[in-house]
Order: sequence, then structure tokens, then C-alpha cells
Amino acid sequence: MFGFLTPQAKPKDPLDPLHSRKSASEWFQHLPALDVIGRQAHVIHAFEAMRHASRAMDVDRIAAIEYLDAALDVDHRRLIKWYFENLQGSPKLADRFWQAASEVCQSFMVAYHTALEEALAHPNDRKWKASVPLVVARLIYFHGIDAKLRLFRNERWAPAKWTQLHQLFLRATELGIERLPLALEDADPLAPRMCIEQEYVYVLLILLLNTGNLTPAELDWVCAQFRAWGRDLALDAVLPPTPGGFFVDLAGSAGLRRRSGKDQGAQVGYLDTAPLAEKLEHAIAAMRDPEEGVEAAANPLFQSRIAILEKVRPTVSPSRDAELRRHPRVAVDITANVTVGLSHITHDLAPNVPHAATEEVAANQLPPGGTGQHPATTAASKASAVPRTRQFGATARGSMLRHNEGHAAQELNHARIEANAKAIAKAMESAEEIELHPVTPDAQFRDPPAGTGQTPPAPAPVPDSALWRVKDRSVAGWRISAPGGVGQSLALGALVAMRPAESGDWMLGVVRRLHKESTSQLEAGMSLIAERVVAVTLHGRRHATEDMGIVVDGIDASTIGARFEGIYLMPPARLDTRLAMRTLVIPASEYFEGRSLILTTARSNYAVTLRSVVDQRADWSWVTIHVSGRGPRTDS
Repeated sequence: MFGFLTPQAKPKDPLDPLHSRKSASEWFQHLPALDVIGRQAHVIHAFEAMRHASRAMDVDRIAAIEYLDAALDVDHRRLIKWYFENLQGSPKLADRFWQAASEVCQSFMVAYHTALEEALAHPNDRKWKASVPLVVARLIYFHGIDAKLRLFRNERWAPAKWTQLHQLFLRATELGIERLPLALEDADPLAPRMCIEQEYVYVLLILLLNTGNLTPAELDWVCAQFRAWGRDLALDAVLPPTPGGFFVDLAGSAGLRRRSGKDQGAQVGYLDTAPLAEKLEHAIAAMRDPEEGVEAAANPLFQSRIAILEKVRPTVSPSRDAELRRHPRVAVDITANVTVGLSHITHDLAPNVPHAATEEVAANQLPPGGTGQHPATTAASKASAVPRTRQFGATARGSMLRHNEGHAAQELNHARIEANAKAIAKAMESAEEIELHPVTPDAQFRDPPAGTGQTPPAPAPVPDSALWRVKDRSVAGWRISAPGGVGQSLALGALVAMRPAESGDWMLGVVRRLHKESTSQLEAGMSLIAERVVAVTLHGRRHATEDMGIVVDGIDASTIGARFEGIYLMPPARLDTRLAMRTLVIPASEYFEGRSLILTTARSNYAVTLRSVVDQRADWSWVTIHVSGRGPRTDS
């Protein structure tokens, strides 16, 4: 009878899963349990439907958003883990996982921003007022997620993102809620509660790690450590009495900057990172000298994490007294050809011998006392001396033409191998050293005989779109800049060959730093590992079999295994070649210590043994070699 006096519940829209916390829970439990990407897509669609339908934001809807926030935390960690696992082997799949994590992050940012605007529009309502601190904290938290995802790709934050972050923290300080301990309702009750100021400082520290020398997995691990170690940090509005540290202009559009004595800004906050640096030092010391019962300090995991912390130590140190760059840099602005990846480098460094020059190049690579012609060339000459059109019909003629083409391709391939060998073919006295000397790019083209009227072929022009620019260089490396869209797949640890337009020598380096200034501009810091390199062909070595021994060029063919390409790093000219360490860069899958290989030059065959690793990545290994034998090449 008096039912009209009882408050009536709002009608539930079956198409609106974000109507309340209960409806969100029931809807989420019916989503596919094993399809993480599909579950993320359903949540994003629900946020878009809420926005397009202009559904009113209320406290119950905020509770539903917070429930999904907590429920998707595990999914987010899975996406990041899968992104790391597929980054090397399947870049496209890794990019899909990154996109899924980024899209759901943007959806939560939009939802929380809408909720904050609605909450601030009701300043006197106690329910709305109670929801503001957590909404601001989670909004800043997702700014941190966005910052970390962009760092994975070496991307910088736009100034507008900085302004938005600073405004959120300023609004929290105006309301006096920046230091309230907060946590989602479904969070672990034993987990520490983060306040708005701690979330804000954490984002500042994340973006301080934009050094360009950390891989995504390393960045993620460092961020987790900083989140735990940085809970004691706080912004101070008063200038600290001690020098050093950082400051941030809350009215500006930039992040933390190191104090220089002229800290200017409309609203400046000071941050002393000494507590964070102290915990970092303690962590390094603990891994270098572990306690009893803990694995030895030689543990590769400890060593890799120490190396990571060593990289970030100068970044967060309150003071920086020493200059990190050991060698002075000289600013330059020259174009250069750049090749990335071992397979591409070996292909581009291989001499491009034209078919017309094949016979001449091959003939000049024979050892003394030979016939003066390469066997393949001799066979080709004899074959061409017979008028095939007079001996066979049309069908046979077509077959022989195809055979001729195949034979010519084999001849060209052999000539290229011989030209590669020529680059390392000047003999030395010691039988324990490989004869290796530089060769100019056009050395494979000889002056034509007098009176022939022929001229050496000119190098093919390189299109401007393929040229990079060298910005500065030093004894230890160089900094290169890619034009719009070029080199966007470059990654830390990538092997890179670079040849300045003004020089004829290819130099080999490794990417140590990477920065994306914009979507169309990339800069990379390269560490030089060799000033001159030569592409070589190697063969695995097998045990000889007595019943199948066939000698070709002085080598028992039964001992020759699979062929693969590599790069020989020429010792610097300033070193004594007899004392210089011999090294090769080969595919990582082809390396194991003690493996025997055959390296062939124009005059000799070498039995080399792979030794220790100098440096190694997922796709290449830089290894030392020992020459265990040498024999002259002979005609078969």
C-alpha cells in the first residue's frame, strides 16, 4: 500500500554491463576465460558503447569501472609477457599484444577522465567527494602504463601529456587528497597502498628512464623495482638545503630535470632521489656478494640485473660529477649507407661481380701453377665453342638454353665467392694466422686491356631514401639519424653495418641507444666494433670418410658440411697483426665452443676453431677463432 514510499531501484539495461558493480561482475564472468585478446576487445567495446550512448556517469558506474580495472590486471601482465616473448621471433605478433595493452589502457583513461569530470561537478555531494581520490590515483596510474608502453618503443611523451599529468596532481593538492593511502576494492589487502603523490612520482621516474639503452624487458623490471623503492620519495615545495636532485615545473610541459642552480618555473616541486639511489646501491652490492645459501654471484641472472642497474644508476643519482662519455664527440652531417641484420649485411657486403667480369675475376684467383682458368670457366668456354643449334632440335635447344642459364648462374655465384675470398687473400708468413687485408670497394674491377675501349663499370647509385645521416662520431662510435619512416624496426643490440658516403670501407657496430624523436624520425647511438669488415663464407667440418674421399681444391669433400655466411672483423691497422685477436660474427644458431669450420681464401684453405664469445644476441654471435691448420688450394 505504501510501496511508493520505498526508494525504487533504477531500471537495469541488459545492454549496459557497466550499470553497476554487480552487473559488471556477472557480465565479465561470462566472457571467454582463455581468450585474453577477446576479453580485452569486449571491455573496450563496452566502454565505447557507454560513451556513444551518452549514458549518465554515477557512483555505481564508477564502481563497475573499478571492478573491471582490478579484474583486468592479470590480463595486462599476460599481454606484456607475451609481448616480450615474441619481440624477437614474431615482431608482428608482439605488436598485436602491445596494441591490445595500449588500447585497453586508453579506454580506462577516457573512462576515468569522464568520471573525474562528473565527480568534480558535484563538490558538495559526499558520495561523489569520496570517489574522487581513487579516480585521480587510477587515472595517474594509467598515465604511467601509457608512459611505460611508449618507452618499450623508445617513444617520447608529447608535451600535452605532461600538461595533463601535472594538472591532475595540482588538482589533487588543491583538494588536499594527494597523500591519502588508496587501493582498489578487490586489491590484495596485504599489498602496500599507494597515494596520489606516489603514483605521480612513479610516473616521473618512469619517464626519467628514457635513456634509449634498455630493452623492453629490462625497462619493465626496472620499473617494478622503482615502484617498490620509490615509496619514500615525495615532492617538496621548498628548495632543499643540499645540492643535487631533480625538480619539475608543475605548470610546464616537461618532466623531471636535474637541478642546475637556476631552477625556474611558475610552480616548482623538488625531488631528492637519494633514498632511491641508496636502495639501488644496496641491491647491486647484495647481488655481487650474496648471502650464504644464495646462488653464487656468477649467476647470469645476477650479472644481467647488475648490468641493468649500472645503466640506470647515473640517471637517478642525485648528483652527476663525472662525464659519462669517455671520448669526445665531433659533430658531423654526412650521408651514409646503413644495413641492419647479419643476413642483410653479408648480402650487401658481398662484391657485386657483373657477369661480364666473372671469367676475369675467377681466372685471377687460381693458385700458382694452375691452368690459368677456373674449372667452371673452362667448362663454360668449351661448351660455348660447340654450335649447339646444329646438333639438337628445337626441344633439346630449349633444354640446353635452360642448362646454360643455370650453369651461368653457378659460374656467377662461384665468382662472387672467389671475389669475397680475394678480399682476404694476401699471404702472410705465419701458418697460424689468416691473411686478411682491406680491399677497396672497386678492387674487383680490373683495368681493361689497352685498346679494348672498355671502361670499368661505375658503382650503382644509391637512392636518397636509403641513405641515413651521421650526426656525430667519436673513437668509440657514431650517432645516426634515419629519415622519415626508415629504420623504425631498429632495436637495441641489432648488428649494423655503416659506410659513410665519403668513405669506401664498411664499419660494423651494435645499437646501444635508441630514441624516436617522432613517428617519422629515429636516432640511434652505435658502438663501433670494427672499422673494416669482410663478408666470408664458411663450411662446417665433418670427420673424413675413407671410402668417400674426393679432393676438391685441396679439401676432402667428405669433410665439408653445411655452408653459412659470416663476417670477418679485420684487426686495426695500428695493431701488430701477429698479435691481434681474430674474430668472426656468425649466426647465433651456428655457434658452439670448439666447433671446427673451413674458411677458404683464394690461395689457402683454413681449418678454424670457434673459441669464446665476445658478444652475443638472439640472432648473432661475435666469437674469437683459432687457426688450427692451413693447406694450399689445388685443382681437382
